[in-house]
Amino acid sequence: MAIKKVVISVFFIYFSIVLSSNAQSPFQDWLISKTENDTVYRTANSKDYFDYFKGTEDAFAVVDFSDEEYEQVLSVHKESKSGYLRIFFRDTIVFKYEIQDFDVQGIGTRFDYKNGNILMQGLFKDSALNGPLISYKPSQEIEFIADYKKGKFKKYLYHVEAKSKVKLKEMNRNAENPVKYKLITM
Repeated sequence: MAIKKVVISVFFIYFSIVLSSNAQSPFQDWLISKTENDTVYRTANSKDYFDYFKGTEDAFAVVDFSDEEYEQVLSVHKESKSGYLRIFFRDTIVFKYEIQDFDVQGIGTRFDYKNGNILMQGLFKDSALNGPLISYKPSQEIEFIADYKKGKFKKYLYHVEAKSKVKLKEMNRNAENPVKYKLITM
């Protein structure tokens, strides 16, 4: 139990650090060329979306194979270059990302489509996971806490199946990116 408290404390320390980046963002040119107001509010519909947790284009595995689209809402203030990106499916939020300097920076959250519970929450920098990521089971119990650097999985900081530090070390020897193949189903 003590290791959980330490790991969770480390996670929140990461979130309190101010992030900054000079990287060019894919949003920047689009935003500057599309707005004359102080705040950009833009929606777009598409058959898929960019999953910043996985770092790839993705789509839900929809059981009824419907032809529905995702609504992507981007709101950024031009002067502060900050705002949010939210992705909805069937009018339910499934992703929420903070935007800073026209880039995904700060906290990103993946929600359970069925009940709105948080499935994952991680820290982003330069549109990639950078720092701790917490993954929750449907019961809202923490499944694992993983550490990322520039979008690359480094190691587990905590895993529900690791009952000791030795077991956690063993798991980290053979570990692959735990979010790479995680599916969202409807």
